Amino acid sequence: MAAHLPVDHIHAEVDPKAKQALIRDLQAQGRRVHMVGDGLNDTLAVTQAWASIAPGTVFEASQNAADVVLLGQHLSGISAVLRIARSARRRILENFALAVG
Repeated sequence: MAAHLPVDHIHAEVDPKAKQALIRDLQAQGRRVHMVGDGLNDTLAVTQAWASIAPGTVFEASQNAADVVLLGQHLSGISAVLRIARSARRRILENFALAVG
């Protein structure tokens, strides 16, 4: 999946506490961390991340903690989520500029 997305760094097979610590360390460096969590062990990291995504087939706790829940069990919708989010941000900034003008 990472090969299809504009992702610089990937961390896999990390235990829940280490995930949360890794996210905190990156945030302390001023980074905005995005988390894709597909299990109950990802719930802490999902809540810590700047933005998070979970597939619709994960535990309810992970879905409730995530910013975006993908329908179905596949992560193929992540690229569409990123594209839509960028488009929405551009539209919001345009609206702010028009309101100021």
